[in-house]
Amino acid sequence: FARYFLFSMKRFFHSLFEFSFQGLILILPFMTIISVFTNEKLWLHGFSFLKELLVLSMGIGLLSAVYKKRISLHWNRYNFLIGLYIITLIGITVFTTGFMGMIYGGRYDFSFLIAFLLMVHGYPLLKHPLSYYLRLFLISSGIALFAGMSLKWPFSEDFLLYLGFSGNPSNWQFGWAVPIFHGVDGANVRRLQGIFDGPNTMGAYILIYMGILAYYFRNKKNWYFVIGCVLCVGVLGLYYTYSRSALLGLVGGVGITVLSLLPILWKKYKLQMSVFFSVILIGIMTVLFLFSDSIRAIFDRQWSTKWHAERMFVGYHRFIDHPFWQWLGSAGPAYRYVANLETTKREEIEKLDTYYIPESWYIQQMVEWGIFGTIFFLLIMICIFWSLLSISSVIGGMFTSILIMNFFLHTFESSLVSLSLFLLAGLFIGADISRKY
Repeated sequence: FARYFLFSMKRFFHSLFEFSFQGLILILPFMTIISVFTNEKLWLHGFSFLKELLVLSMGIGLLSAVYKKRISLHWNRYNFLIGLYIITLIGITVFTTGFMGMIYGGRYDFSFLIAFLLMVHGYPLLKHPLSYYLRLFLISSGIALFAGMSLKWPFSEDFLLYLGFSGNPSNWQFGWAVPIFHGVDGANVRRLQGIFDGPNTMGAYILIYMGILAYYFRNKKNWYFVIGCVLCVGVLGLYYTYSRSALLGLVGGVGITVLSLLPILWKKYKLQMSVFFSVILIGIMTVLFLFSDSIRAIFDRQWSTKWHAERMFVGYHRFIDHPFWQWLGSAGPAYRYVANLETTKREEIEKLDTYYIPESWYIQQMVEWGIFGTIFFLLIMICIFWSLLSISSVIGGMFTSILIMNFFLHTFESSLVSLSLFLLAGLFIGADISRKY
């Protein structure tokens, strides 16, 4: 029995990295439903940490493989930049918000970077080629997106009430369940949210999915028409999220992709490119003419714009007052856990949110880490972007689209978005590094 147990444990640790990574790919799109249902219907708390436990088990699997000399770790610029960034964050937090700040602040601010590093170094432990994991992502995420869109067409978001979601649309408060949908101020509109925690998360995840889909089928010409139709559905879904940041991200991501490919395309397909840009221009003008009222409803939301701008200015002035650093949990969603707001009234939380949440991930970095920490963060993002762009223009454009969203939102607040994005980025870069070695 002891021999069988030891043999089983050996096999378990041998495949722990692979098992944990595949588990993350499969459950991440459904984590909101899992968390809400277990919390609201089964009264079991803590399931939202399941994804972090899987990241931890990836780390254990990687360390076990290094200890057994199955793989060796290679030093790269990501180790230096991310390591220095995390050490700085922890160092300035230890004597301020302490353990709580490190746990909850780290969960938001750098857990996805740790997952990225684990993926970059642990890629040789995976048993299948890159395409296998991309296909797994497309299937799992495709099911989640299809189910989410089906709740809007042809069914109703009211079905989510049976799973524990809140019946108070657009009314979210810390500690409450996720509402079944969000609306647009002054309009009778149900923004597309699907089975996720909000329409902006839905918009970001659609952008990630479209990027991976376009990359996976890039050389499969027989599928171009079908994939084109799916991408059009994705753009339609983005529109119905009414997420301005996601739409701007789409424009920026497509722009980066086209610009990086333009010299090659123009040289080989000058006539086709001329026709393509002409059709795109005519299409944009037609959409602007036919749907001008709807587009205005999305972008001309004065109260929302004013609300976002006020918080950004508050965050900017906090940075000016403390240009070097504050600490983990001094800005952004993590402050709610550090400040322990479970018994705080909603009106008081709204005032605190105005001060602590600047509605921009980059301004949040400026408040928490000051100028030096922000520079480290930007360098990390630039390095990852450049590596992905050298691998594929499509993947580089997809990564850019989420970075653009972060100018106007705390997009990385959603672990669905941040973990999915950086695990995939680590997967691509890990595969590229493995080929070089």
